[in-house]
Amino acid sequence: MAEPSEAHLGTNHPEAAVADPEKPAPDPEKAMPDPEKARPDSEMAQPHREETDSDSETADSEAVKQKKRKRCRRETFTPYITKVLKEVHVDLAISQKALCVMDSFVNNIFQCIADEAARLTRYSRSSALTSRDIQTAVRLLLPGQLGKHAVSQGTKAVLKYRSRK
Repeated sequence: MAEPSEAHLGTNHPEAAVADPEKPAPDPEKAMPDPEKARPDSEMAQPHREETDSDSETADSEAVKQKKRKRCRRETFTPYITKVLKEVHVDLAISQKALCVMDSFVNNIFQCIADEAARLTRYSRSSALTSRDIQTAVRLLLPGQLGKHAVSQGTKAVLKYRSRK
């Protein structure tokens, strides 16, 4: 097959794409720039047209989809931190920044305890996470008196929960 002439190399001539079988033919949709992407105000890029019934139905369905979309709910410990603070020191308040730091700390400790307890459960080849695994994880992660105190408070909380049931 003959090489394409230099006159056809820079154009969209169909023979130019067929001439070299080793190179894939460029996609015409990708080669043409999208006028909506080129302009930030896409309303001005298209001429105004009247809405039909099908257009209004799609607009309504898009509005419903936007209403159904909920914000991702992030669970925090902030209300519980403030409640405990009010129980311990009635006259003290906590700033939003300090509350954020405390929430991050509690989430971090919770994640560490959960990871360690899951690891202990795997070591024992058990399929269920038990309160004993949680207790052992707390003893391993929290040093000295802090670990003992946390275990006793946790045991007290579990007993209180079971008595309510």
